[in-house]
Amino acid sequence: MAPFQPFRPLSQWAVIFHIALGLLCAACGPSQQTADSIDVTALVKARQYEDASEIISKALSENPRNVDLLYNFALIQRLTGDYTESRRNAVRALELSPGDDDVLLLLAELGVLEGETKPAWDRLNQMSASARNKPRSLYLSSVIQMQMGSLSEAEGSLRKSISLGDVTPLTKATLAYIKIQQGKIEEGKAYLAESESASEKSDDAIRQIAVCRLELGQAQNALSLAKRLDPESKRDANLWALIGRAHLALLDFGEAESAFTRALVCPNSSPWHRAQYAEMLFAAQREDEALTQAQAAEEGLLRSGTPIHSPSLYNLLATLYARKDQMLPAHKYLQLSLSTDSNQSKVKELLNRFIHGSAPSPDEIPSVTPEP
Repeated sequence: MAPFQPFRPLSQWAVIFHIALGLLCAACGPSQQTADSIDVTALVKARQYEDASEIISKALSENPRNVDLLYNFALIQRLTGDYTESRRNAVRALELSPGDDDVLLLLAELGVLEGETKPAWDRLNQMSASARNKPRSLYLSSVIQMQMGSLSEAEGSLRKSISLGDVTPLTKATLAYIKIQQGKIEEGKAYLAESESASEKSDDAIRQIAVCRLELGQAQNALSLAKRLDPESKRDANLWALIGRAHLALLDFGEAESAFTRALVCPNSSPWHRAQYAEMLFAAQREDEALTQAQAAEEGLLRSGTPIHSPSLYNLLATLYARKDQMLPAHKYLQLSLSTDSNQSKVKELLNRFIHGSAPSPDEIPSVTPEP
């Protein structure tokens, strides 16, 4: 493949976890006569995606096997939230150019956005060794490793990315999140301060900062930051779920439910967003609805082949079944919970009581907000 240099590479990366992931495309400008002279960079920077897409679509009708056009078209579709078409064009590009690192990375990013952790990881590992060790790939590795429950490995990938010059506010905010999750609060706050002090921050960085603030118990601060990102114009399940979690922490159940239902209809909605909605319904004492949503979340995760590394969904299901006095499924989910995290002393204690014929009270089962 002979890349058209004015047209590719066209992406500047940015990704999110718990949180979030996005490509900031710097691609393509005013229409020219041939595919290799197309440049719609100005249109993309101005977020005039429809105009940019029209130009590329016309060029593709005349050059349907042009890998660079397909790749750039897929990037713009990714930016507009049209993940299905983005994936279709990226797969077509990969068929025409097997082993293309840029296309493989885009497919991995789409996998993360759509909650398909294992396929995303597989795509990433199909890339060449040199491409996997570039900052954009290392950042994505850290996101996937977090989703797989490997915080220490995620931190290692981030630090390697930083050593290669990736010191963006997003990277620092993500490292802050990892430290907070590890219980190293002061270290996390230090990285968060570095991220917040940057004069220019991407939307993804602002969202990751908001996630950290929510983890630190600063729900109102997190909500204010999230709403700065203009959620009404975004079709992003992660952003709506963040807003929902912030409202839930503030016990504003009506606004929380509104945000979660919006998250569920976004293109990148995943079973974890449904699990968070179930947690909100449980907190609002709507237990039958919570059980329905939690069951659907578990089914969705199993159907997608996504490993469940957090015990929180299992704990929620155990609690809900116990409240219905259905102790056999409650016992099953406590066992599954312990299999995902063997350090849960409270769950061990409850299972031991089950063995000795003394069922625990539903209020004793630990339940925390499921992670995306």
